[in-house]
Amino acid sequence: TDRVYKELQTLLKNGEKVLFSGTPCQVEAAKTIAKRFGGELYTIDMICHGVPSNRFFSDFISCEAEKRKIKISAYIFRDKKYGWGENGSIIGVDLQGTAMEKQIAPETISYYHYFFDGEISRDCCYQCPYAQRQRVGDITIGDYWGVQKYDPQLLVEQGGTINSKEGVSCLLINTERGQHLVEKYGAKIESYPVEFSNIAQENTQLNRPTKHTRLRNKIFRKYKASGYAGVEAIFERDQRNQKFIWGMYDRICGIFCRKTR
Repeated sequence: TDRVYKELQTLLKNGEKVLFSGTPCQVEAAKTIAKRFGGELYTIDMICHGVPSNRFFSDFISCEAEKRKIKISAYIFRDKKYGWGENGSIIGVDLQGTAMEKQIAPETISYYHYFFDGEISRDCCYQCPYAQRQRVGDITIGDYWGVQKYDPQLLVEQGGTINSKEGVSCLLINTERGQHLVEKYGAKIESYPVEFSNIAQENTQLNRPTKHTRLRNKIFRKYKASGYAGVEAIFERDQRNQKFIWGMYDRICGIFCRKTR
């Protein structure tokens, strides 16, 4: 990040036009640099779910590599080769030197699962001043989660033109500079006007910061005491408990169904 801001500073001082994109707090930092050094800065912020620490992620990767007996070269969140959704990929080399790639689902990976549940972000993310309707960037981008429910008329299956399997994004124009960007460079964007309230239904960070439960405190106490292996132990135990509960539920339903026939 420091390297990016240094490069931004140099470009602005040299009079270059710069388009900067990132999380809202990163965009705010970029705008602060622009106020100091001048130049022409355009900004795009993303709808941010929260950001865990680099160290926590690195420790997860090390733990995952050891568990799978591979050297991980890439970890891709929400790999688009599997369509618009949450499945990702782990790419690496096994002990025999054979390249491998495995599709992963959030519910099967501790880090991925806890990230989506909002349990492992940095402390400051839970008091984020940018998680609101008033945006810091000239443009805001994100996924239009819930489009099937709130604007189904846009989709091919309802007579529209958008294929939801390929992904549906949302784009908020927040300033005149943002409007200028879209008008000048957005000719190839297939866009339709929708209500902000529809987009914000499931993009809750447009209304408030991410929330966490008491589980977060438990996760980080264990992480501090036992490293990422401790986090993995919590996740594996919770998965076993969940399988047991669903198993009991299926048995009870089976008994009830037999008795009512």
